Amino acid sequence: MARYIDKDKLIRNADFKKFYEKKLGKIPKVSRNGLSEVDCKCKFHNDKKPGSFAVDLKTGDYHCFSCGAHGSVVNFIMHEKNITYYESLEELEREVYYG
Repeated sequence: MARYIDKDKLIRNADFKKFYEKKLGKIPKVSRNGLSEVDCKCKFHNDKKPGSFAVDLKTGDYHCFSCGAHGSVVNFIMHEKNITYYESLEELEREVYYG
């Protein structure tokens, strides 16, 4: 039986700036609207236009304005690694607590 992972606690303790910097290779810059505009290409399609990807550093949510990919940090991990929801929670837990 799988052990319980408290998603809300993970989200509260996550450093989204550090997480996305590691995943995207860019330091997110906070814009006036609170979103962090990241000058990079989307990881989920054959993007030719840098700057189409944005993350919200308060919630960990992401959005690609080119292909429409969006979701939470857990969804990002699921799509990036092609793993299940529970596996992505385990991955986030490793990122948050063992870094």
